[in-house]
Amino acid sequence: MRVIEKVTALIVHDKKLLVVREKESKSFSPIMGRIEENETFYGAVRREIQEKLGVKAKKAIQYATMSINQDENQTIALSCYLAELESTRLFPNNGVEQIEWIDSKSKKPLTEIALKHLIPRLKKEKIIS
Repeated sequence: MRVIEKVTALIVHDKKLLVVREKESKSFSPIMGRIEENETFYGAVRREIQEKLGVKAKKAIQYATMSINQDENQTIALSCYLAELESTRLFPNNGVEQIEWIDSKSKKPLTEIALKHLIPRLKKEKIIS
């Protein structure tokens, strides 16, 4: 089985989660990306935030690690970090077309990982409303 290691930045403000929709995608997701060669998980989270939002992370604290089976041949090992930004002025780039702040009742189309794994956990733990 192939394991793909990814990180996600869970950015929460006023009990809402920041999600992005990238070009050529119909679904929203928290900031997410792969770990580059010789990069730490923490470094990958900070890089993804900078690349996709154009701001630096003030801090990022490891929140959870999830193993998500995509199919019989592929699993995603997802390291989740609660992150705070240095600024609220966001400059979407690197393929980000739209930014939204959502709660657990959002009707925005979400990726399967966000909808089935991240949002329910964040709601259960009262991190988002």
